[in-house]
Amino acid sequence: MVQGTPAPLKQRPALLWVAVAGVLHACALSWPTTGQALGAVQVLALAVLAALWWRCEDATSALKLGWVFATAHGVAATWWLYISMHQYGGLSAPLAAGAVVLLQAALGVYLALALGLAHRCTQERGGMARAGAFVGAWLCAELARAQWFTGFPWGSSGYAHVDSALAWLAPYVGVYGMGAMAALLAVGVASAWRVRSVLMRGGAGVMTLAALLALSQPARAPDTTQEQALVPLTLLQGNVPQDEKYTAQRESALNWYLAQAQQAPAGLTLAPEIAIVTPTDRWPDALWQALRPSQTDRALMLGAPGQGPTALANSVLAWAGQDHALAQPWDHQYDKHHLVPFGEFIPPGFAWFVQAMNIPMGEFSRGPLGQPSWRWGGVNWAPNICYEDLFGEELASAVTGEQAAHVLVNFSNIAWFGDTVAQTQHLNISRLRALELQRPMVRVTNTGTTALIDHQGRVVSRLPTWTREVLHTQVSARSGPPTWYARWVSRWGLWPLWVLGALAIFAPLLRRKSGASLKPTKR
Repeated sequence: MVQGTPAPLKQRPALLWVAVAGVLHACALSWPTTGQALGAVQVLALAVLAALWWRCEDATSALKLGWVFATAHGVAATWWLYISMHQYGGLSAPLAAGAVVLLQAALGVYLALALGLAHRCTQERGGMARAGAFVGAWLCAELARAQWFTGFPWGSSGYAHVDSALAWLAPYVGVYGMGAMAALLAVGVASAWRVRSVLMRGGAGVMTLAALLALSQPARAPDTTQEQALVPLTLLQGNVPQDEKYTAQRESALNWYLAQAQQAPAGLTLAPEIAIVTPTDRWPDALWQALRPSQTDRALMLGAPGQGPTALANSVLAWAGQDHALAQPWDHQYDKHHLVPFGEFIPPGFAWFVQAMNIPMGEFSRGPLGQPSWRWGGVNWAPNICYEDLFGEELASAVTGEQAAHVLVNFSNIAWFGDTVAQTQHLNISRLRALELQRPMVRVTNTGTTALIDHQGRVVSRLPTWTREVLHTQVSARSGPPTWYARWVSRWGLWPLWVLGALAIFAPLLRRKSGASLKPTKR
């Protein structure tokens, strides 16, 4: 066999290997025992897929590898959805487990089709063309997962690099650009594995190890911000059990939040998503009066079901302290824009599935994109709710324009998913948003992880999970020009990355046709 020619791929062992690699890839986002993001492990796992894809003899084999890898990765990254559907939603165990697998199997089609297409376009091309096509396929598959059918980008590969050398790229290309760069590194590692000489293979192994060790060292882009103000914060973590939130704990949780807010020192007090479960149109006057701080150096933001444009909205309400009554009951309202399928809105044709579960308030109205920040204490505060912080391309609008945010605040309730890796995964997602936009991210949650993240993605302070506690801290609000990522993504969305990914896949095919058209014809 000619040196460098890939050996024929044995299908069954290859599918087993990519399944294991997919699970390892998911673990790299937040290691189960520590919560640490491991970029080197992510690159290594993806290199397994790249190496086996390279050896595929046809597009069908490439398609199968991509689908198995993506499905294994997705199930391992989001298995905790089972808890929300079975333990809290009341769905039978087999149906809940099957729903998780079917969801990720459907999402896995993106990578399957992308890798199958990339293989077909580069089947007769050299190594550089194939490497570029693999990276382009990976990028387009992640973008499709992030945007199509409302998007479900949980598990995107760039989150594994919040503490790696690739974190330096966050304010320039964002999480998907980081994922594409990780895919390029993975192709490089896979190429090193393909050499046949024992000596060269040993050298390639040493170089691979050195590269992975270098990748594991965190790096940050230059800081282009300045401190706008230093604001005291009081973060309330109620630790209300999800199965008691709307019943047994309904009044006691409300009383605890009210007591803590009224006892809070000067500064901004924050309570999590749906801290008060009663819709605002049913609040008595006494509750409105109790929520507004009576001193001007205090303010409050909390989550509650508010009145949206057409129905109830998943809202955050804000009050500035006043020493006299105002005509309006609150000062600012933010309504969640990016709703969760099945939990906050019902996709067409799936009413039967939602009706099989017991999910209170499973249908919210959608708030508009680009809602204004709330200004208090000389600082612009931009709320986002739960998994909205997965969509950096939407949050970017908050840090551009006249009311550019100085602080981002995430209001969440991860109690739906139990005491699982979902909490540290979400923490790493928020950290990457802070890196992309160079603004601090404050996380206030029901059961965890409640934390303050600075504008460089570092956790400054946090509460232990699954405890009822109060965190007193202070945030350094940041001002300054928007990052390059915030500028281009708020103007063009993710289209520049789509174009780059498509060009990487189709460029070899276009060059082949161009070369064929230039050949002289025989007479």
